[in-house]
Amino acid sequence: MDERKLQIIANLLRLKESDNEHEAAQAAKRAQEMMLKYGYTEADLTSLKDPAASAGPTIVEREDKPAIRLGYVPPWKARLLNVICRANACIPIKYCKHIQKPDGTWFGKRGRMHREYVYTVLGPEQRVPLVLSLYWHLEGAIKGLQKQYKGRGQKWLNAWRHGVVDMISKRLREAKEEVRKSDSTAIVLVDRDQAAVEAHADKHYGKAKAARSTQELDEMARLQGCLDGREVALGGGLSE
Repeated sequence: MDERKLQIIANLLRLKESDNEHEAAQAAKRAQEMMLKYGYTEADLTSLKDPAASAGPTIVEREDKPAIRLGYVPPWKARLLNVICRANACIPIKYCKHIQKPDGTWFGKRGRMHREYVYTVLGPEQRVPLVLSLYWHLEGAIKGLQKQYKGRGQKWLNAWRHGVVDMISKRLREAKEEVRKSDSTAIVLVDRDQAAVEAHADKHYGKAKAARSTQELDEMARLQGCLDGREVALGGGLSE
């Protein structure tokens, strides 16, 4: 008896209680198909010691260099990391550390302590490396695309970068919805992982703060970024 298959069936049966009628119907249909295919009955499901606990992902926290900058992290990079995390059942965690500069000073000219902002990724063990790899890829792709706009100025480029991230976010959401429609088993596992990670984050880190608004950006530059964002290859995650 394959406990992994039984666990998937148990997850699908729990999803039958979903408020989303389409999702509930798809889950019920898929569970029935798997039970018929492998010859399982509801009695077999009782052999699982604790379906909810045994199905839970191993949650880890890991940092990587592209998500770490001294003193200041550009908002577009923080947004990009957040977008990738959310598409892959992970959460970005931000730390602020006080540091001593190489010259031995702890304070700057305005009397403020030198700070280092560190972003780490919290999520299922098998997904965290994928998120960090995808971040590397997309950050590099954005920097490569922006070379064609050399001379536009930092304000314009900043708005443009946010536009690219807007489009990447849209495409990842659409890809996730496609998975939801075509493979109810896969999305059950993603939703399960997301719920487990959020519960872990709430318990150990508290509620996340609301993201900073980006509405004051140059709308024409942002629109151009959205258009260019359609050309960025999404390498990994639910987008492929």
